Amino acid sequence: MGPIDVKPDPWQRLVAIGSILSVLFVAIGLYITNEANRETSEANREQHRLTAQGQITDRFTKAVEQLGQPGAEKVDDRLGAIYALARIMRDSAVDQPAVVDILAAFIRVHAPAPTRPT
Repeated sequence: MGPIDVKPDPWQRLVAIGSILSVLFVAIGLYITNEANRETSEANREQHRLTAQGQITDRFTKAVEQLGQPGAEKVDDRLGAIYALARIMRDSAVDQPAVVDILAAFIRVHAPAPTRPT
């Protein structure tokens, strides 16, 4: 028997090219979707950080207000404020110096050093 003459089918070439193009379009679509998801994820993280900072600021402000309440009947509020400030120190390293300053000022005003007799 002689050699078999096989001619490429033009439709098979077209199907192969179409398949390759389909894979490329899917890959490009996945890349674009991944980039969009990454940007959304970063925006969500930033929004979460801002929300957390806002909550810490609100807690700090409320604790300082409670700490400054005068009167013997408000001792529970002041104690709660001290615990709230301690919690803020654990939650936010950036706010630790401010909390220390507030508590030190409170102690200086409300528990002054005893005067020495001369």
